[in-house]
Amino acid sequence: MTQTLSLGSVSTGTMRLEDVIPAILLALDPRRIKLSRSERASVQRIDREYQRGAALESNYFTSGSDSAMYDLEMLYDIADAHCPDY
Repeated sequence: MTQTLSLGSVSTGTMRLEDVIPAILLALDPRRIKLSRSERASVQRIDREYQRGAALESNYFTSGSDSAMYDLEMLYDIADAHCPDY
């Protein structure tokens, strides 16, 4: 388990929420990277929301969805905290 994300892209070619959110969730998998307790809780909550939204084909992923955009921002913040220097 490591403290920082590996160098490189997490998601390329799209900014669609339904593509970006699962890619960042995969990169922030607590079995791969050491997260704080609060970060781990946030990632797990977002993963549950993502799974529920995908299963129900809800409007969670629409570009105007405040919930998905808030979750994406939180994932960006967590990922940013674990990026290597530079």
